[in-house]
Amino acid sequence: MLRRLKQAAGFFFWGGATWLALLPLLWRLSAERQWLLVLCQYSPPLLYFLAWLKLVGLAALARPRRAVLGLLPPLAWLLTVIAPFQLHKAQAGDLSALSWNIQAGLSGPDKIGELLAQTRTDLIALQEARVPSAQPGGLDPVPTVLQHTRLNVARGGERGELVIMSRFTMISQRLYNLGGLSQALEARLEVNGKIIRALNVHLMTGDPQGLLKGQPLMSRRRVIVSAATRRLQANSLVQAVESGQEPVILMGDFNSPPSSVAYHTLCTQLQDSFSAAGWGWGLTYPASHPLWRIDYIWCKGMTPVGSQVLDLPASDHRAVQAQIKL
Repeated sequence: MLRRLKQAAGFFFWGGATWLALLPLLWRLSAERQWLLVLCQYSPPLLYFLAWLKLVGLAALARPRRAVLGLLPPLAWLLTVIAPFQLHKAQAGDLSALSWNIQAGLSGPDKIGELLAQTRTDLIALQEARVPSAQPGGLDPVPTVLQHTRLNVARGGERGELVIMSRFTMISQRLYNLGGLSQALEARLEVNGKIIRALNVHLMTGDPQGLLKGQPLMSRRRVIVSAATRRLQANSLVQAVESGQEPVILMGDFNSPPSSVAYHTLCTQLQDSFSAAGWGWGLTYPASHPLWRIDYIWCKGMTPVGSQVLDLPASDHRAVQAQIKL
């Protein structure tokens, strides 16, 4: 009996280790067209650390030969791809930027405004900066937030949910259509004699086009459609970034982890400030016990020299802040 138990443990050990080691290749080959692999791509990093610890337990039970070697590839993948711990030392930049989904100001506009003012940030992008959906006659948080920050402002997006605030002069603003699914707000700023483009986005998820109307909320096809929704918006964002020659800062809630195709699409044109110059895990959602990294500040034509996640206790997201050199 004990022998059979050890044999079963060995089988599951090598099977699990192989599965974890091959996942990055399977993700690239599937391109988010297989629902189970999509679920794996969007799963929180903690789940994979727990899976690895389970492998450790199976290895101890089965005592397979070269078990340590079998544990190393998935561990290396976890630490370099899924949840790398950044150790960059922050440097002074020419400007500081902050991105934060403020959850429709439910924690109170005054509290949000005070917290933002305390950060002394040069450029701020807010998402869900609108009247709460459940309170049609509720309070618009933006005017109160502006009273505390006293910054120049640009606003757009669905129900005015996208806000860009800056101490720098705003030359113009415009909206980009992201595949008919969402919008990106752009503000052109003059920073130390140079013109830069600041973009703010909140990517839609699920089925915003109603392609699956009448179908179950939890289905394999819905997983595929939701991933495709994010890819389409990421492709449109790349086109928006390529539409001008000026340096770009792209900020927002992207609802996409670093393992997603949407993230890698943006990496073709922009640099993730946290991956380049961050400190820590970078997890931003949910704020109380963050499991995912889905909020980002990206740069093109500029150099991020520092980045960190701020636990500002007034939303279900944590904020991302970056120091940037022109």
